[in-house]
Amino acid sequence: MKKSILILIILSFFLTPLKAEGIKILPPDNTIGRVTEVYANMLRVRMQEGVYGLNDASAILSKDNFKVSRQMMKKNESLRFNPLMAANPIYKDKNLNRILETEEKLLRTFTIEYEGDTPPEQYAKYLMSEYPSVEYAEPIYVDEFMAEAPNDPLVGYQPHLAKIQIFEAWEIEEGDPDVVIGISDGGVRQAHFDLVDGIAPNPAEIPDDLVDNDGNGYIDDYIGCDLAEFNTGKSANSTFSTSSTHGTEVAGIVSARVNNSEGIAGTSNKCTFFPIKISEGDALTYSYESIKYAADRGLKVLNCSWGKVRPFSPIDQSIIDYAVARDVAIVASAGNHDNSAYESNYPAAYFGVMGVGQVDANDRFVYGHTTVGISCDIMAQGTDMLTTSNNMSYTSVKTGTSYAAPVVTGVVGLVRSRFPELDAMQALEHVRQSIDDISDVNSSDPELLKLMPGRVNALKAVSTDPFSRPGIKALDYIYRVDGNIRTKFKVGDEVNFEIPAYNYLGASDKLTFTLSIGQDYFSGAVEIIDTLVTIENIERESPLVIETFKLRIAKRFSQPILLRVTIDDDNGYSDFFKFEFVPTQDFENFENKNIKLTLSEEGGFGYSKQSQSTYLGVGFEYKDFGNQLFHNSGFMATESHSKAVSNYFNDMKTVQAFGEGENPNEVIFADSIATTLNQIGLEISQIINFPEINDNTVKLSLDVKNTSSEVLTDLSVGYYLDWDIGPNEKNNKTMLFEDAFDEFPIPESVAFTSQIAEYTQGDYPVFGVLVYSERTSDEPQAAGLDYDFMNTFSTDKQVVMMNSGTSVQDETIQDISMFIGTRFGDNIQPQDSRKCYICIGGAETKEELANYLYECAFIPVSVSEQNPYDNSLTLFPQPASNLLNFTIDNGIAGNIDIRITDVKGRMLLSSREMSIVDGEFTGSLNIEELPDGIYLLHIENNGKQFTRKFLKL
Repeated sequence: MKKSILILIILSFFLTPLKAEGIKILPPDNTIGRVTEVYANMLRVRMQEGVYGLNDASAILSKDNFKVSRQMMKKNESLRFNPLMAANPIYKDKNLNRILETEEKLLRTFTIEYEGDTPPEQYAKYLMSEYPSVEYAEPIYVDEFMAEAPNDPLVGYQPHLAKIQIFEAWEIEEGDPDVVIGISDGGVRQAHFDLVDGIAPNPAEIPDDLVDNDGNGYIDDYIGCDLAEFNTGKSANSTFSTSSTHGTEVAGIVSARVNNSEGIAGTSNKCTFFPIKISEGDALTYSYESIKYAADRGLKVLNCSWGKVRPFSPIDQSIIDYAVARDVAIVASAGNHDNSAYESNYPAAYFGVMGVGQVDANDRFVYGHTTVGISCDIMAQGTDMLTTSNNMSYTSVKTGTSYAAPVVTGVVGLVRSRFPELDAMQALEHVRQSIDDISDVNSSDPELLKLMPGRVNALKAVSTDPFSRPGIKALDYIYRVDGNIRTKFKVGDEVNFEIPAYNYLGASDKLTFTLSIGQDYFSGAVEIIDTLVTIENIERESPLVIETFKLRIAKRFSQPILLRVTIDDDNGYSDFFKFEFVPTQDFENFENKNIKLTLSEEGGFGYSKQSQSTYLGVGFEYKDFGNQLFHNSGFMATESHSKAVSNYFNDMKTVQAFGEGENPNEVIFADSIATTLNQIGLEISQIINFPEINDNTVKLSLDVKNTSSEVLTDLSVGYYLDWDIGPNEKNNKTMLFEDAFDEFPIPESVAFTSQIAEYTQGDYPVFGVLVYSERTSDEPQAAGLDYDFMNTFSTDKQVVMMNSGTSVQDETIQDISMFIGTRFGDNIQPQDSRKCYICIGGAETKEELANYLYECAFIPVSVSEQNPYDNSLTLFPQPASNLLNFTIDNGIAGNIDIRITDVKGRMLLSSREMSIVDGEFTGSLNIEELPDGIYLLHIENNGKQFTRKFLKL
């Protein structure tokens, strides 16, 4: 074959995840809150401390039908259990403790596989609720290569090499063959004539003997490692993939041989590389395992031209931490998700990873094909890149941060060759600042320039003393209002904040830090008050705290904005970093001993909707069983059997946030942004309380005001609750629960009903709701709904659901939901209000649940719910055992009736013994004969009533 540069015309190249044999990929599914692809029937699980073996984990998780298939780190791979490894010179003394610390989490991290159709999210929730030894479980997200499909034939060579002054850099540093760069990708054509001589063999492995000589779990990983061949008995040596050429393309940009009279040149020159295949078919199943593999092998640099916009993973971050502790400098694609600053692409957005965005050959920002958000630290050319291909020739790839990342990776390899004293973080910080300012060619977009870093310059990277300048990296952000640490703010708050940071490089006599707004979509939500911080005498390789900036919350805005901190000195040095800040978080978390839940300030129950695919909050968590609620639950209302508004359809707007009124637990929202067709004209004051009488319920008080100019008729309000109870929501059932209260003394002045939801397969808590109002003319509403009912949630269906009393009841076993509320029995004049109350809780049995809901609704449990004289009643001791003593110091005179009842109102003891001195009443009752439990003390005097709960032990 003639070896010459061939520019191939690529007609189509799409990297949409496909099903590999034995692997199933599940698409995004908003109905269960899945915002990106995950692998079916697979989870990653971190066990509690002390579970460090595959057999240990398998034994703990043995009661269910799943397989613990992989351990992120085996004992014999760790310094903790194999101390002889510590003698290896690749472990620097200063890193030894950090390696021991970070590898501990990997030792107890496992991959499990299970059968059936249960979504991974539900199975993860099940594991965390059923197994106390499971610290954390999560789906395995599907990563993708950061390449994009070409649409036209391209002809070009390698303009990026001259642009970054690589030829001049090679005059200073050609690269050390002992600096091995890992290519974590879909496989490399190792036999390619422009790559084969650059592969660094694994010296601890004997090729082609089908033996795992180095004991790392991979057979014959000599000139490459196919992680998919893990424990298969097959050779892992060949990484060639017939289904993807992506890895070969990336490898060529980094590592094509220089001065070999063949083809192209890779930026790393004489540095060597080692291919790590992470895919099965086109599914990137072993993406994060490749990071650990690189760490264990002692590779100095790792290129990850893949990633995904998805939620943060604490397990993945722990893998990154381990690799950094093992001195791996990780470079990743910043992401191709256009210019959005608010979508984080991982792994580039993880701490310890340098993310690379792309420009074209003229340093122009590639709109629509790269981000400048927090996952972007440096820029490089990623368009029209000539590189190696699987057909033993060359190809021109069109665009993608996949191809920008390896440009920078090669420069990091040169830096690690030139300055071997730098550790991984220092090398990345040095390269990040070795840049050319490209603002001139992008000057037409001033907003972009606030966030976009410079383009890498190889000559600066190898010719500049790394310790001639500082390298400041933020570690955390601590916010204070009135001296108290806060994570949530309201309009008018003046927020002081400090930034713990670390200087990875050289000392500085004085640095000035300037806070500014990077991007906020013109919300005007914050005003910066104190913009400057000056710190003198910053030492080399030392911690520092940047304090104190101040800003004011100018208006309510619940989306993140990006803030920028510019760093300057008096000698022309300049740098910056950026971070997210949410001006007014539009939700609050509440909890007691057994319940934790989120309420949004726009009527959401369990979650706050941030976008079509993003929801924040904890849901409704009960004990250690985790969340039991889907994210689309919240407030709903209908009027005159024709109009309907709800949080579900984004009709509600915050009027008063949590913490802005006299009661910090009160929020006010209105239907002011509903469509004209549906808008009713409501303002809803919602107050949340946790009853003192038990830890199993939460109480919502709704005060609904007519803000329209019309009389409202048939107004029905309440909450739609989409329960996902247990490990599989398809095994749920809902039913009316009124009969459970037949023996309870319900006050004659109230109207109430109740509904429950339960998991029908095995022993699991039951959850229920009780609604009541203090007017017998009102009609309580309770509906039990199936999935098909809400799947097409029309206005007509909402009207039926909220105006049928308790007649809408589907008790089939499936994915269910419910509505619980009140239809007010009279017309409501403009500016008039109506009230109702909703208690929500969980219990181990239906009988217990009935008790708890009754206590929540009908037993006075706090001063705000009792007679105003009640705050003068004092009980002691608490808990009591033999005698219960009590005093009232508020104008007592005349006859006094004293009685003790159980929580159902049944009288157990009574007395008229009393002592009144100067208007203060004192008394005691002998309760020795009462069984241990919760009781109520009632005192009546001249029409005044006093009630207090007490505990007898």
